[in-house]
Amino acid sequence: MSTPPGSTTALKEFADLVVAARSLTQPPSTEPSAEEKAAETNHVIDPGGLLSQARQAKKAYQSTSRWILGAFAVIGLILFGSLPFSNVSDIQGGDVLLAAIGLGAAAVGISLAIFSASIVAEPLDASLGALESRLARALQDDTINWYTSPRRRAERELAKMLKGSEQQAHLGPHMASINDLILKLGSLQKDRLGQVKEAAKNTEQLRELDTLIASHLAALDELRKQAADVANLDDSNPLKAQLRQQLTDAIRLQANSFRGTSAQRAQLAGIIDNCHVKLAETQAELDTYLGNRTIVLVQSAMMQMRGTFRHARRFMVIGAFITLGGGALYASVLPSDEAVAAAKSTPTAEEPSRTPGTAAEVIIERDSATARQLPEECEARLLDAILLGSRMPPEKGPFTVVITDAACPGELRVPADQGAITVRPAG
Repeated sequence: MSTPPGSTTALKEFADLVVAARSLTQPPSTEPSAEEKAAETNHVIDPGGLLSQARQAKKAYQSTSRWILGAFAVIGLILFGSLPFSNVSDIQGGDVLLAAIGLGAAAVGISLAIFSASIVAEPLDASLGALESRLARALQDDTINWYTSPRRRAERELAKMLKGSEQQAHLGPHMASINDLILKLGSLQKDRLGQVKEAAKNTEQLRELDTLIASHLAALDELRKQAADVANLDDSNPLKAQLRQQLTDAIRLQANSFRGTSAQRAQLAGIIDNCHVKLAETQAELDTYLGNRTIVLVQSAMMQMRGTFRHARRFMVIGAFITLGGGALYASVLPSDEAVAAAKSTPTAEEPSRTPGTAAEVIIERDSATARQLPEECEARLLDAILLGSRMPPEKGPFTVVITDAACPGELRVPADQGAITVRPAG
């Protein structure tokens, strides 16, 4: 029993097509390993480890500012902790204004130091747009004087760096400004997105063609089995030749369909390969400029941190001198404990000093609590007495005297408004 020539040719073509299909559906892998991807990603996100260096620098600046603030607090505590505040009420005249100015200046100095320490922790510019705006203002006036803020100095230094000989090393190839870098990144990201979408669409079409090729292969395999069954029929069977011809035609038709679909798949695979090449080129270019973006932002962050720290340090020193000056002014007008004691013991013009035993005359108000301590004939009349104490009491009391009148002798303490006293002139 022999196989029809047409069937043999179709089956041979079928076998060749299967081999070709397998080679098409299993291309060699060119994907990088996980380690290579991680290394490439780290290089793009943090080229040269700049981000980690910026983080360490920020921590160092913040730690140093806290140390300076702590030292400032210790000095302020020593300064004001040694000054007495209990004598504030004894400050008189123009010294009251000076003391208020001194305390106010000290408060301003301390507040300035706290504010200066807080600005070191401020967030930095994290976008190219904000950096472009900041540097544009710095480039409008590039003069630097002795009074120029350290922040402004850092901005101008960075602006000159990005405009000088290091321009392309920071901004990237063919980039003349930060704005050019922004536009370039936007263009590359747009191109990459379009290429990714196109690659995804072509990949989906490739899956559909693979499914169609698989169906053609299954149909050819089934036709081959049917051809083998027909070949086993007896030659005397009148349907054998007719079935053989029909199977030959069906195999040829499926083979032609398979070739056409395989050709479409090969063409689409070439398109996908070209798309992947373009995508890889775009991604490489995008990674390059993203790396330059990171370099610019990290360099900007370093310059900002340096300028901010120097700015804060300057104001901390100014605050320290203001606090020192305010404390010195306050201390200069604050009376000492000895001066306060002497002032309290010095008699005033309204209160002349009296020696113990000064002669006086007193009148005790009738029906008062003090009058009830005396005989009735001692009320509401002048009584001879001796004043106890070294100070002149108010006329209406209180005062303490020794009554020397023969009718009502003895020591008597007279509260306010219960009697009156008149001191006899000396001699």
